[in-house]
Amino acid sequence: MRVFDLIDGRSMQWKESTLSSILQPEDAALVRSIPLPVQDMEDRLIWHYSATGEYTVRSGYESAMMMKRNGVGNSRGRGESSSRDAEKKIWTKD
Repeated sequence: MRVFDLIDGRSMQWKESTLSSILQPEDAALVRSIPLPVQDMEDRLIWHYSATGEYTVRSGYESAMMMKRNGVGNSRGRGESSSRDAEKKIWTKD
């Protein structure tokens, strides 16, 4: 199911019965609190680290430096070693 399936295209309102049938009451309430656009518009990607919403090398670099200062993403090679471990498991006989 996609978010699109939870919205009535004519009224641009949440489909209450669908929300109630697939979500817990507290989750349905949270979804209902998300404002919907007045008119149908196409989705687009937004880079929330820049004022314009567009990705630039500068905004990417500034974002990476901020993450580094905050200690996020400092696990060098972690993904590589885990993929190597997975390869070993796949290719071993036991």
